[in-house]
Amino acid sequence: MNAELYISGMYHKLFEDFVSQDPENGCLDVVFDIKGKKLYAHKSILSVLSDTFKTMLSDRWTKKDAPIKIESFKFDDFKEFLTFIYSGNCNLSDENIVCLTDIAEFYDIEEFKIFIDSYLSKLRLSTKNIFGMIDLSTKYAFPGFDETVNGFILQRCSTILKSPEFMCQEKHVIKHIVVAYKELLTFFEHEELFKKLCQWADTQARKKLTFDDYGKEDVKNKVIKDELADMLQHVQFNQMRHRFMLNDVVSKPFLISQPNELSQLCLVNFDTITIKVTNEYGKLATASFIDNRGIYDAIQKTKYNSTSRRRYVHSSSNGTKLDLSKPNNLIKNDKIKYYLVYENFNQVFKVKNSTTIGENDYLIAGMKNENGFAITGEMMIEALRNY
Repeated sequence: MNAELYISGMYHKLFEDFVSQDPENGCLDVVFDIKGKKLYAHKSILSVLSDTFKTMLSDRWTKKDAPIKIESFKFDDFKEFLTFIYSGNCNLSDENIVCLTDIAEFYDIEEFKIFIDSYLSKLRLSTKNIFGMIDLSTKYAFPGFDETVNGFILQRCSTILKSPEFMCQEKHVIKHIVVAYKELLTFFEHEELFKKLCQWADTQARKKLTFDDYGKEDVKNKVIKDELADMLQHVQFNQMRHRFMLNDVVSKPFLISQPNELSQLCLVNFDTITIKVTNEYGKLATASFIDNRGIYDAIQKTKYNSTSRRRYVHSSSNGTKLDLSKPNNLIKNDKIKYYLVYENFNQVFKVKNSTTIGENDYLIAGMKNENGFAITGEMMIEALRNY
């Protein structure tokens, strides 16, 4: 007899016994009491699959044959959970997914958590439900769901920031958005985030101020700074323009309390440049990053190679060289389609599809597609200081 068929048949009989809910004629030996409703199951099956069940059903915690009270979950949701244990499947819906996610985490059955993650990662996200989904993703570790949520944040970043609900969110939700923003590539997005973050912190501070505190700017500024304390380290000040730094960052009294804080912000921002790549149809790709390798100077002093079909920017022959001695900490991200790279052997900058990047390509920056950019026969690369 085929072993898999045998095991499948055995589990089918156990499932039929569970579905029958007949302890008199079956082998069901544990009963759960869920707000007055009874649900029978097999103690040995549950104990083997979950240490939580094993402890819960042990004689040390439960009197023999006494019903196990379930206070935290609804009957229908708990039944769906047990149905999965017996059959490997159950009915998930937008209405029960949050509760079943709580159950998956509490009873810590890995297969059920994978099942939940698969459902969550396929949810249709919108600006109406994204904040609730971010809240859910911050509470539990579901990798597929996290990727879906973060992908939506990056795709709809501006819309999310403009949502009236943004100002009402708890700190852990806002922090998740701030961390996700690290993947964004244009200074406009990082500047917009900073503005909204300050508005959110101001809103939270006003809620916490007492009547006697109103009008005391120093008190309010301290509360705002406390709200932002564990988020500012994730804000990409190095991706912002100098003009924005001076007008919108340095001017914030709650942000800078010591002279050294100002100097640190300015230093990290000073060497930020933006690379613009325009293809032959006028489509644009951009990237902003700290230039500590002389990339700006190399591109500014370039000549074009027109001997090949594709037009690349080459390092000039005037002695300008890139400093490639520093380790490259940039890791290729599957979500980014195009990268600006430098071929040291040929001394040439190129924009490449992530799938064609080789071992000898020095990654400089991921490119953000502004308006349907694609690699074409001729392209222009420009380097701009972020003043």
